[in-house]
Amino acid sequence: MCRCDARVMAGGRGFTLVEIMIVVAIIGLLSAMAIPSFVKSRRDSQITKIVSDLDTFHDAFSVYATEHGKHPPPAGVGAFPPEMTGYIREKDWAAGVITGGTYGWIFLNAVSQYVIYVDAGPDPVIMQEVDARLDDGDLATGLFRQGNGQNYFYIVQ
Repeated sequence: MCRCDARVMAGGRGFTLVEIMIVVAIIGLLSAMAIPSFVKSRRDSQITKIVSDLDTFHDAFSVYATEHGKHPPPAGVGAFPPEMTGYIREKDWAAGVITGGTYGWIFLNAVSQYVIYVDAGPDPVIMQEVDARLDDGDLATGLFRQGNGQNYFYIVQ
């Protein structure tokens, strides 16, 4: 016959419900503090990537124009300008905008300039910050401008 002592069964090793609730609350508080920092860090890295891409592309088109006396012909939205082989890595161009859009090389009659076309994707706040880092911070003026909707243009001089 088994002799079961009530003290042995009740005093088993484990966590009480209160202890588990305290641990869950601490984890929740730490998460609440960490998630906004992660979101801001992700947003900042996206902005930095777009600015870096646009700077690289702008410089490459400027070098091409200096060497050849003219800009390469327009390639259209999403298409890689074949003349830019050796100036820009095609895979970087084809990867598109990190926020989900595409790049393009077009002639924009509104400003009578060749421009790097940017279909930026869904977040205009990011593009406002891109403009602040690249240009004058005003999407209506300067070398980096907003077109219609989610379209942006970076004028290459």
